[in-house]
Amino acid sequence: MDIVSNAIICVTSDDGQERGYTISSWLTGNGGIEYHAWSNDYSGNLNIAGNTNTYSGPWHVFRGALLGSGINSLGVGNIITTSN
Repeated sequence: MDIVSNAIICVTSDDGQERGYTISSWLTGNGGIEYHAWSNDYSGNLNIAGNTNTYSGPWHVFRGALLGSGINSLGVGNIITTSN
């Protein structure tokens, strides 16, 4: 997955239950990634599982949990979180 521009990943609870995402593909690029989950119980987390990622852009987590289960999976960019 090549992030060449700003990417927004959003988990909604339209059916009353959030389900998070797991991204296992090779993550490259340097565009920003925004993550938005809508529940307060952090059930809609974002798990980055690839361990060969060369992504170097910033992460901005507005709400939810950003997990990096693969070695070096989040890359070398900054991680910004909000108070939610």
